[in-house]
Parts: sequence; structure tokens; C-alpha cells
Amino acid sequence: MISPESSTLLTLCLYGAASLAGISGMMLRSAMLRKAGCWLAGLGFLVQTLMLALGFHSTLPEGLSLGAYLQMLAWFVLPILAMWAATLLPAGLRGGINRAASAASPAPAADGDYLNLLPQVDPRDRSAFLSQYF
Repeated sequence: MISPESSTLLTLCLYGAASLAGISGMMLRSAMLRKAGCWLAGLGFLVQTLMLALGFHSTLPEGLSLGAYLQMLAWFVLPILAMWAATLLPAGLRGGINRAASAASPAPAADGDYLNLLPQVDPRDRSAFLSQYF
């Protein structure tokens, strides 16, 4: 039987590799690396879910094991910490990541799409309304 600490280490390694591959793929514009990052993240989620479903982190008489606490860290704290850390990146790098993410989105927004909030109104009236109230 695999220990809780080993299963947690395995899932954290898979998620870390997925993050590195995904970010590298965005920065290098490599579809293969982005796809590898997606597959590694999916595999990490599958492994982590199986480990939780098989009950490796059940409550012991002396309380939760170190692996159980690390598992909670992997599920809740690390994603929030990663999102916060992304705000600390230099502006140029953040801008590059934002551009790469918007280029990868299925339907990028056009510059004048905000005018379609009121599709039944004349375009001059729409812009006058939006400029007055927004």
C-alpha cells in the first residue's frame, strides 16, 4: 500500500510538471507543451481523486496524518497561492501571458462589442447612452 505522503508527493509533482509545461507552452507558443500540461494536470487530478477515494487519508486514532494535511494544501491553498503569485510577475510577463491566454480563447472580443449591449437601438443612440451612464 502506498503511504499518504507518497501519494501526495506524486500528485504535487504531477501538478508542478503540468504547471511548468503549460506556462512554458504559453510563453514559447508550443501547442505540444500546452497539450502535455493539460494531460499532466488531468493525470494529477485523476491520481489525487483515486487516492482520496481509496481512503489513504482516513482519520487515524491520533488524528490526520501529514499526508492528509498536504493533500488539503494541494487542493485548496496552492491554487490560491499560485493565483496570488501571478500578480507579482513583472508587467511585461503578465501582459504576455494575458495575450497568450486571450489568443487561445475560442471567441476573442472585438473592440466595439460593448455597443452590442443594446442591439435594437440605433448605433448613435447606443454610444450616447453608454457614454452618459457608463
